[in-house]
Amino acid sequence: MENINIHSKMFQFRVLLSVLAIIIAIVGFTQPVDSYTQTYARATLSLLLSTVMGTYAFERLQEKKWLPFSAYALVSLLNISVVIQTIFPNVHF
Repeated sequence: MENINIHSKMFQFRVLLSVLAIIIAIVGFTQPVDSYTQTYARATLSLLLSTVMGTYAFERLQEKKWLPFSAYALVSLLNISVVIQTIFPNVHF
């Protein structure tokens, strides 16, 4: 198992995004079904997930591990397309 450096900036950034994602998920689940708050909470949650996956992709690119890099980058791009479709429902890919 890798030695986790809790003082690194990337780890602190991921922890911050994880805490924000938990807060936004709670807000999204407590709102009525078709409210704007829930819609934008889901979009923001997907965007946060995309950002976290993007940081993992960037680390794997620096380590020259191509398969994990491409998987993380693909998931990140798919989440960005979910954000676009959530905010603009008439856009089709």
